[in-house]
Formats: sequence, structure tokens, C-alpha cells
Amino acid sequence: MTPLRILLPAFFFAIWFCAVGVMHFRLAGPRSTYYLNAGRKIALVQGDYHPPRARLLDAANVPLAWSERYFDLIWQEPTAPPTGMLRKLAAELALTMELEADGQNWILHRDLTPEELLKTAPVLQKHPALLVRSRLERIAVNIPEVRKKIGMTELRQGALQGISGWELQYDAQLRGTPGRYEVMLDRRRRWIDSTWKLITPAIPGRDVRVPFRLEEAK
Repeated sequence: MTPLRILLPAFFFAIWFCAVGVMHFRLAGPRSTYYLNAGRKIALVQGDYHPPRARLLDAANVPLAWSERYFDLIWQEPTAPPTGMLRKLAAELALTMELEADGQNWILHRDLTPEELLKTAPVLQKHPALLVRSRLERIAVNIPEVRKKIGMTELRQGALQGISGWELQYDAQLRGTPGRYEVMLDRRRRWIDSTWKLITPAIPGRDVRVPFRLEEAK
């Protein structure tokens, strides 16, 4: 008579083997396309990207308002990085860490220079919670009377939109049309750069010349 201690492992192994067989059949059998597509939906995402907002010019083509792009170093976690980690990152990157709360993330350093951006690349690979995030800011001439005419912009759904003055009046021309992309995400929902694919290119906005000379405000 076969001992029970031998039969039990064999019994559980048989159950495991059957379960694996059923799973294999579901993944490689008639419904394989369904499961592959379901997996792609989890990892493959699409999104819009917006072109930089065009310039506002005076009647003599002098820039009144324009967009500038900046890059910030972000810690993608709801809790702040430990003090030891901050010191390590500051030493690796030769940067002063700011640790500013930003929603579900933390800003570690604002306005990275091109040289600093190059230094961050290998460090990002070692620390999955780190991210370099870009942002656009609207810059206008520093003359109060002119700035009032220019108006204000606000970041809405990833694009700078005019909310007053000339920025609002000419918003459609300045903003342009967003493009479309798709990209695969890793298990932390981070982009896998080599998988980024352009679907529809963005159409840049057009510079707008207003019937006003900057010298009139001086």
C-alpha cells in the first residue's frame, strides 16, 4: 500500500499540472487573441501632445509674449524620499534638492540646465521613482500696461490656453492642434521610450501680430 505522504504530493502536483494545462490552453488556444489584446490594452496607452504656444508680436514684429520650456526633477511617490536617499541623489547629480510637494509627486529640483539633464539619464535608470518632467511657461514683456493688454494664460489639459486679453482673443491661432501618440508602459506605469510611436503629428500655432507698437507704451 502506497504511503499517504507519497500520494499527497503526487495528488497536488497533478492538480497543479492540470491548472497549468488549462491556463496554457486559454492563452494559446481559441481565445488567445482575446487575452493578448486584453494585455495590450493594459500596457499600451494613447495620449495627446500639444505644440508650444505661438508668439504674440507687435506691429513691428517685436515679441510681446512667447513660450519657454523648463525641466524639473520629480520623485514619483506620494511620500517624500528618505533623507539618506536625498543626500545620495544630491551627491550623484551635484544638485541642491528642494523637496517641494506637487500633488502626488515631489519636485526635487526645478529648471535643470542642459548639462544637468545629461547627468540625470544614467541616474534615472537606477531609481525608478525618479522622472524628468517638462513644463511650458508663458513669458511676456515686463511692462505692466502691455501685460494687461496681452492678458493671461492657464494650463488646461496639458496645453496653455488664453483666458484674458489678446491671449484669449487669438487663442485658436496661437494654440494650434494637438497630435496623438501611443506608448507602452512598464509595471510602474512609466513610459518605455523605445515603444513611443507617433500617430498624428501636432500642428503648431501661428504667430499673431497685433495692431500695437511696443514703443507706444514707453
